[in-house]
Amino acid sequence: MTSTEPTSVVLTPVWSVVLGDTDHKEPWHSADDLAWSPNGEGLLVCGLQVDEDVVAGPGDSWSATWLVARDGQVIWRDAVGGMALAWSTDGITFATSMPPMRRSAAQPTRAQALAGGALLGWRDGVVWTRDEGEVVARTEDGAQLRSWPVPGVIQAFDVGPDRAAVVGTDRGVLAYLPLRGEGWSRALRCLPVPGGRGVSVARLAPDGGLVAVLRYGGRHRDVGIHSARTGRCLKRLPKVDAWLEDAAWHPHGTLLAVSEGKGRLRVYDAARWTEVGQCTVEEGYLKAIRWQPEGRAFATIHCVWGRYCRRLMLWDVSTRS
Repeated sequence: MTSTEPTSVVLTPVWSVVLGDTDHKEPWHSADDLAWSPNGEGLLVCGLQVDEDVVAGPGDSWSATWLVARDGQVIWRDAVGGMALAWSTDGITFATSMPPMRRSAAQPTRAQALAGGALLGWRDGVVWTRDEGEVVARTEDGAQLRSWPVPGVIQAFDVGPDRAAVVGTDRGVLAYLPLRGEGWSRALRCLPVPGGRGVSVARLAPDGGLVAVLRYGGRHRDVGIHSARTGRCLKRLPKVDAWLEDAAWHPHGTLLAVSEGKGRLRVYDAARWTEVGQCTVEEGYLKAIRWQPEGRAFATIHCVWGRYCRRLMLWDVSTRS
C-alpha cells in the first residue's frame, strides 16, 4: 500500500430492513448467510431457526430466504431457509443448503446443522459439497472432479479465485484444497469453550494468497492471517474482549472487516494491519459481513438478543487520506 492510499475509513449506515418476526423469542441458535449477486444489484439473505428441540423447517419465522434489492426493497421471499448461499457465475441461478428436520435432545449448534446440508460453495462452474466426511468438488453437471477427506465437522468454508477452497473444522483443522496440485492441512491451537471449539471462519483474500482465520481461544476469539500456500500464520491481530462473528476482505484485498459479538465492527488496513475504522450498533451484535462487488459498501446482519428478527443493514464506505 502506497502513501497515497487511505489512512482511515468512515462507515455510514445507508438503510436497514427488518427480516423475520419481531414477536418471537430468541432461538437457541440461528445461522445467517449473505450473498451479493455478481453485478451487485441484489442481495440474498438466508437463515435457519434452530430451537432446543428441533432444527426447524419450512414455514418457521426465521427459516426463510430473501432477495433484497440494492436500495433495500425486499423483492422476493421463500419460506425455506438454509445454512449457506451461493450464486452461479451468470447471476441467474442460486442455491441454498438446507439440513433435514430432526429432533435433538441436546442443543444443536450451527456446525451440526451445517453438517446436514450438502452445499458448501459454488464458484467458476465448480460446486463444492460435503458428502460422508469428504469435501467433493463437482462440475455443474454433477461430474466429480476431486474429493478430500476432512476430519471433524466443517464450520468454515470459502472458495478462492483459482478454484481452491479453504476449510475449517471443529477440531481446529485448517485445510487448503486446490483442484490441481497438492494442498495442506494444519492443526491450529484451539481451546474448548461453551458451545463449540475450533476454526469458526476462514476467508480467502481476493487474490487467493492469504486466509483470514477466526478461531476459538478461551474467552476471546483470535484473528490470524495465514499464507494460503503454506498455512503458516503470518500475522495475528490484537485480541478483543468479545466474540468474533465474521470476517470479509475488500474486493481489492486492501481492507479486512471483522465483526464482534458486542456490536462493533472493525476495519483493518491489509498492508500494515492497523485498525483504520469501526462502527457500532446500539444493541445486539453484527453477524455476517459481505462487501458489494465494487467495494464501496458492505452489508451486515444485525442480531438483537431476545428476538428472532434480523436487521439487514447497508453501510457506505468512504476514505480519508
